[in-house]
Amino acid sequence: MFGWEMITGNIEDGYPEAVVRALSKGFLTEDNYSQLVACNSLDEFKLVLDETDYGKYIIMNDGGRLDSIELKKRLYEKLRDEIEYIMGQSSDTLQSFLQQMMHYYQIENVIAFISGVKNNQDPGITLKALNPLGQFSGLKSVHSFASEDFVNLFQDILIDLPVGEYFRKFIDAITDHLKNPEGGDAGQKGGERITVDEITQMINDNSASEIKVMLKKIWLISFHRWIMRNCNGTTQEHMDELLKAESDWETLQIIYNSFNRPEMNDAKGQGMRKKYFNNLGHLYPGRTKKLSEAKDYKDFTDKLEGTSYHHYFDKIPEPKVGENGPEIMVDVTIDDCQKKDLSRRYSMGFFGQFHYGAFYAYLKLKELEIANIVQLSEIFAIGAFPKNHPAWKKVVPPFQYDVDHKAEI
Repeated sequence: MFGWEMITGNIEDGYPEAVVRALSKGFLTEDNYSQLVACNSLDEFKLVLDETDYGKYIIMNDGGRLDSIELKKRLYEKLRDEIEYIMGQSSDTLQSFLQQMMHYYQIENVIAFISGVKNNQDPGITLKALNPLGQFSGLKSVHSFASEDFVNLFQDILIDLPVGEYFRKFIDAITDHLKNPEGGDAGQKGGERITVDEITQMINDNSASEIKVMLKKIWLISFHRWIMRNCNGTTQEHMDELLKAESDWETLQIIYNSFNRPEMNDAKGQGMRKKYFNNLGHLYPGRTKKLSEAKDYKDFTDKLEGTSYHHYFDKIPEPKVGENGPEIMVDVTIDDCQKKDLSRRYSMGFFGQFHYGAFYAYLKLKELEIANIVQLSEIFAIGAFPKNHPAWKKVVPPFQYDVDHKAEI
């Protein structure tokens, strides 16, 4: 429902909103995807993309071939240029919203540097894989000091960066866990001083992907709270829906993927996976607690009954069944269902006016589109799948809310 934002909305943010809605007309359509799937080679694939808004971004001036990694980077460069242009035309509040929105990609790039050093990866490979959306001044400093332990890296570099607040909260969470390892009121170290070496060791015990999940949790909750404090009612309504849905899928992914790890299904394992759950979502708090206690996949799906997610899990194979081969070989995966559900929700983010949900929805739908394109290019590069293989049918076009909501997956 519109409020006072109707009075000043067009004065403050009318032009940026018009820009993002105009840009949304450039999404690839089902016909575009059909043409891409019908191609017989990567060269034909590129020719079809040349006729879209991506054309000038995928030109190879040196005449070389465009591999999937380079293609993904260039598609993201186009999206980055669009977001930067919108930011340059925005009011203070909208600009702050967009900056908060981009913090997640900056976190991703910092984690990529840390992961690269941890795995002794060639710095050139790490740099090539960085997301253009996450570029920011100070990132080179992270690259120079990434070989240090995490706590020193935070104290020397990260604390002064835009994303420093998220890493501070992450270290605080690690410290709290060391003080209360069982999650009680007072742990065995409750009265002791936690050393830097203990914090560093616990961080090193987590993989880069686990650190990324925890940092995304921190970012998601911080972003939601910022919106509730600073944005108009219509923006709060749209963004509350989108961020809660994202949070729900994060929780569902964690529980689902834990079923093929026996150590995560006993009482101790259930406690371990809870640390990754978000304190946010349509399922939170009551349903999340019940789901976290699920003993197996059937128990999990039974406890989802009555939610908007239940019908998806009726069609997803049990993790132990689907783990024998790559996900691309399975007809329907949890990732396919997540993309389908979130694409519908993001598409609905364009409904109404005078709110910032359209900017977030555009970014997320573009990410899904880039994922579609890159996945198809990788299938062409493999060259081993007939056109009737399920791998070709995993693209998720935007603005399919009416059809997809009723259709069977």
